[in-house]
Amino acid sequence: LYSYQFSFAQTETLNLGVDELFTIAREKAFSGNREEARKICRIILEKSPNYGDVRVLLGRTLAWDGRRDEARMEFKIVLETSPGYKDAINALIDVDLWDDKNEDALEIVNYGLKHYPNEEDFLIKKAKVLNYLERNEEAFVMLSKLEGINPTNIEIFKIREQMKQIKVRPRLYTLGISYTFENYSEYFNNMH
Repeated sequence: LYSYQFSFAQTETLNLGVDELFTIAREKAFSGNREEARKICRIILEKSPNYGDVRVLLGRTLAWDGRRDEARMEFKIVLETSPGYKDAINALIDVDLWDDKNEDALEIVNYGLKHYPNEEDFLIKKAKVLNYLERNEEAFVMLSKLEGINPTNIEIFKIREQMKQIKVRPRLYTLGISYTFENYSEYFNNMH
């Protein structure tokens, strides 16, 4: 039954444009038919190899199935032809986070922030990566920046919770100042 369904899809692709095929591939991917979605994506990429959204979808489905190195290759192909492609950058960050490749994720998120300095999703991911790397002060700065950019963001509660969870490391040096005043009623002068 499975092969019959895909054979039908292959014959149907002859009459459909790449955008219609992409819509079908997305539906298949998000309904759990990732292998079928990948086959449709590859058909589209034969016709239109630089269709970034299709290649990102293909990469995402590979990543969801644990084939993360293959996914990275797809995202990097997109970034070679379109260096500021936001969805590919975002997907590549996700894959590195899922694989606990935090240094790599930080490099990609910084790359993304060069293209989109106020991109909220990238700022959130940078704060997470910095927190994972125990660079908590920097993570706190990222979250504060994000809050400054969009204080009405519906995710603000989550961001504030993250900020509460991030503990700022103790400082290397501390300075304390205190002042006392003693007032005596008899025999002694006041003391400061």
